[in-house]
Amino acid sequence: MSKESEQMFKNALASIRKELTPEEYGKIAAHLKTAEGEFQDVWDDFQHVYRETIDRKEKIRDKDREIEQLQDQLKSAKDNTEVEKIRGDLKAMKDENEKLKQFQSEIHDQQRSKFSQMYETHKNHGDFERVKPFLKIPDEKDGKPDWQSISIDEIVKNIAEIEKARAYGSFADVKIHQPGNSKIPPNQKTESPFSKFPGAKQ
Repeated sequence: MSKESEQMFKNALASIRKELTPEEYGKIAAHLKTAEGEFQDVWDDFQHVYRETIDRKEKIRDKDREIEQLQDQLKSAKDNTEVEKIRGDLKAMKDENEKLKQFQSEIHDQQRSKFSQMYETHKNHGDFERVKPFLKIPDEKDGKPDWQSISIDEIVKNIAEIEKARAYGSFADVKIHQPGNSKIPPNQKTESPFSKFPGAKQ
C-alpha cells in the first residue's frame, strides 16, 4: 500500500461528502467515520510492519559487513592474543546475527501464515474478484498456492490490499476470525457502500 493509496482513499471520502446532501450525509456519517478509522488502522499497521522489516534487514546487512571485517582481521592477526580476541568478537557477532535472522524468519512465517488464512477466508467471496488483480498469487503446490515461493514484501502487500478492500467496504459480511463462515458463492456480489460515489474503488 503506497502513499498514493492513502490519498486516493481520502479523496474518495471527500468526494462522497461533496455529493451528499446534509440529510444523506447525516445518515451515513458514522459509517464513513468508521471506514476512515479502519483504513487508518490498516495504513498504520502496514507502515509499522514494513518499517520493522526494513530495519531488521539493514541490521542484518550491517552485521554481515562487520563479520566480514572481523574475518579479514583474523586472517591478518599476528599473535595469539589478537587472534583469540578477534575469534571471540566474531563468535559473538555471528550469534547475534543468527538471532536477528531467526527472529526475521519467524516474523516472515507469521506474515505468510496470516495471509494464507486471509486468502482462504476471502477467496470464495463475491468481492474477491475486485481485489485479485492487485494480489500476487503464486503457482499451486499440492493443490494450494505456494506462499513460500513469493517474497515477504509481496506477502505484506497482499495483506495490505485485502485490508484496504475491507476498509473500503468490501467483504463487509466476512468475519475474519471465523474463516469457515466465508464460503459465499463467487457470483453472489456484495456491493461496496462506496461503489456509487465518485472516486470509489470498483
